[in-house]
Amino acid sequence: MSLNLGTILQAAAADRPKHVAIRMDERVLTYTQLDRAARGVATSLRARGIQPGDRVALLIPNVPEFTIAYFGILYAGAAIVPINVLAAAPRWAYFLADSEAKLLIRASVLRGAGEGGQRRSGRTAGAGGRRCG
Repeated sequence: MSLNLGTILQAAAADRPKHVAIRMDERVLTYTQLDRAARGVATSLRARGIQPGDRVALLIPNVPEFTIAYFGILYAGAAIVPINVLAAAPRWAYFLADSEAKLLIRASVLRGAGEGGQRRSGRTAGAGGRRCG
């Protein structure tokens, strides 16, 4: 078994399932909830055609959904292209084109993912302006 961030989260979920992984204000996610939500993101990415090695852009501020999406991308075997939400929108287009990201995950896509990954809203836009989801 190779050791990476994804396997570390899986081990934490197995060893300490009810321990807090993320706390933001009154919102709390256990390792099991984080793992489950990340697996849901990975499943969604694969359903959208993301293959291991593909690049997936991540445009989410510093909130729990960033971590959920980050691990979901890892679980799907894809490479993460984090984009600074504070950058101007024209820079986003540059980052997407330069990275050749196949998909863009925005914050609205994962709304509710912290509740076990069961509720999602919003849309995922492909880097080429395609809309998926």
